[in-house]
Amino acid sequence: MIQIDFGTVITSAITAVFFTGGTNYVLQKKNRKGNEIFTKGYILIDEIYNINNKRIETAAAFVPFYNHPEGYLEKLHTDYFKELSAFELIVKKFSILFDKELNIKLQEYINYLREVEVALRGFMNDDPIIEVNFNQEYIERLIDEITNLIKKHI
Repeated sequence: MIQIDFGTVITSAITAVFFTGGTNYVLQKKNRKGNEIFTKGYILIDEIYNINNKRIETAAAFVPFYNHPEGYLEKLHTDYFKELSAFELIVKKFSILFDKELNIKLQEYINYLREVEVALRGFMNDDPIIEVNFNQEYIERLIDEITNLIKKHI
């Protein structure tokens, strides 16, 4: 007659479930991190193009014309500043996922975006000289470098 020790069977079952579940957890965590970098990378690329379009739209609205109403300039400044702040927040959240070279390029891009905000503030304060960089070749090269670096991480 065969005797079955239920204590041993239960212990073996718990051990098997624990180790199988632990292995799955480790693999899922690794895959989740890869998926997170992939997703956040493409979110950041979309945000880069969106904020660049907002920069062009904002700069085009105030540069060629003079004598804008004060309320219009303040609204333009507030809207652009909110967009820029949101973009900077996204970059800061994702910066831990990327290397130093990409973070330097992103900071250079943020400085480029900030030029319009500074120029708009100067325009509102009636500064005689306002400088805004509209070098399309430069910004396209910078955006291409950033997107290529992000895609390399993905």
